[in-house]
Parts: sequence; structure tokens; C-alpha cells
Amino acid sequence: MTACRRALKHAGLVAGDIDFVLGYSALPEHLGAPNVCALHRRLGLRRTCLSLSTDLSFNAFSVQLELAKCLIASGRHRYGLLYQSSVLSRLIPIDAHFAPWFGDGATAIVVGPARAGWGIFATAHRTDGRLAEAVKAGVKGGAWYNAPLMVALAQRQGQLRHGDAVVIHTGGLGITWSAVVVRWGDGGISTSPERGRLDG
Repeated sequence: MTACRRALKHAGLVAGDIDFVLGYSALPEHLGAPNVCALHRRLGLRRTCLSLSTDLSFNAFSVQLELAKCLIASGRHRYGLLYQSSVLSRLIPIDAHFAPWFGDGATAIVVGPARAGWGIFATAHRTDGRLAEAVKAGVKGGAWYNAPLMVALAQRQGQLRHGDAVVIHTGGLGITWSAVVVRWGDGGISTSPERGRLDG
């Protein structure tokens, strides 16, 4: 929730501006009910705001970007909120030998239309169902890392410059993996000529 509110503020938008929400929660608050609906209510989003859960483990962000690009390019949606969250420590005993591989955290970004030549200009997504029961987990030490967090940290540390080509690579259980290439700047993620945002 906090990550989503910060993303809206950073983008200079309010809840009423959001046309769709794409969310992934590693552990839902209620069995059988996606967290995206509860978040929709808490943020006070419009009833016409499309809300979808993207159940793709650690690969959710790249797939969310692909879906957001298509939604915005359709002309029926302008701004979207994408979030990812993990609270797996609720399930894993702290003294378990594999506990250091899991951590908690949340990230969110707001996406919108882009000028020509900016935003997403290449994507690739792959799935290998033969590895559906394989285990792939987090980072030793309990730190929680994901693609939007790494991009935000790089931006804050001055490692990203206007016009940079940024390659985002993600992978998740299942097993799925993706790559997205973004032209960094004040553009968004569609190919419309309108000015937009890609904020994290």
C-alpha cells in the first residue's frame, strides 16, 4: 500500500487517474482472493479501474510491463499502477535452513503513454513447463530484490541518464523468464506520441 501511494505521488497523479492495476503478491492476505482487489479498495480507485493479478512469481514485473504496454496502446487505458509484494517470512520459520533465501518487501510504479522512441521498445518472454516443480528463491541474508527496486536504486544513485537503454531481466518459478528493453527518460511504455511517465 505504501509503495503504491508513493508511486502515485512521484508520478504526480491521484487514484482517480489510474485506469488499471496489475499486481503480484507472493502471499495473498486471504486464500482464494487476490490482493489486487483489496488494494483497489484501500486506494479508493474507480470501479471502472481494471484490476488484474499477475501470478508469475519473480517474473511478474516484466510481464506486467508487457500487459501494460498493450493496454495503453489499445487507447482504452492511459495510466496504470503496477506492484509486486512479498511477505513470505510469515510462512517460513526463522530457524529454517532455507530462511535466509527469503525476504519481505514491496515495489510499485506508475506507467503511462510515451513519446515515439521512448519507453519499451523490445520484449521477450519464455516459459519452460518441464521445470514447473523446480525451486528458485531469493537472496541470502534475507534482503528482497526485484527489478523495479533495482531500477529505482540505480536512478537514485545517478547510474541512469536520460536516453539510456535499460535492459530488465527477470525470472520466476514455473519456470518463466523475460527481458524488457526500455529507453530511459520521461517517456512511458506505449508508442503513442503523447508525453507520459515511467515512474518507480
